[in-house]
Amino acid sequence: SCAVAAGQSAKRSYAAYYTELARLGEAVPGDDNTPSLIYQLQAAASKSHVDFNTLVLNPTAGGSAAPAPGTTNPLPPGAGTNSGGLPVQPFTLSFNGNFFHLADFLGRIERFVTAGAKQITVHGRLMTLNAINVGPGTTGFPSIAVTINATTYLAPPSEGVLGGGTPAGPS
Repeated sequence: SCAVAAGQSAKRSYAAYYTELARLGEAVPGDDNTPSLIYQLQAAASKSHVDFNTLVLNPTAGGSAAPAPGTTNPLPPGAGTNSGGLPVQPFTLSFNGNFFHLADFLGRIERFVTAGAKQITVHGRLMTLNAINVGPGTTGFPSIAVTINATTYLAPPSEGVLGGGTPAGPS
């Protein structure tokens, strides 16, 4: 029957789809995974010759241990939900460097997650840069200080990134 053939085809493709979901979990993890975020930002800053100064979590109202809407699982500390109901964490980041190095760094952050017509490429966390403030650096010209208000996204706690799937797949 057509349904059996479709089921067998889906079962054969499961491993590839599972791998893709696991890869996407780097962009939108199931928990805050802040150490990984710090590592990714530090690596991008080092490659761009920029000083990574601070990362500050800006807790959202009611987010510290409140369950996401429709779930019983609590969100990580400081997380809340956006208007679409997705768990988010707002951060303030600060960096120092010269104009060209900072431009290179911001380009690296922009390429953490890129979406094409048929593919999503993941090199780090999915982040929205909400505001970028530029001012004089602490050591004077040509040093520039940049403060970024950013939002990272989390997978819904009730589902997680893999929705309960395992590498072995359905039986």
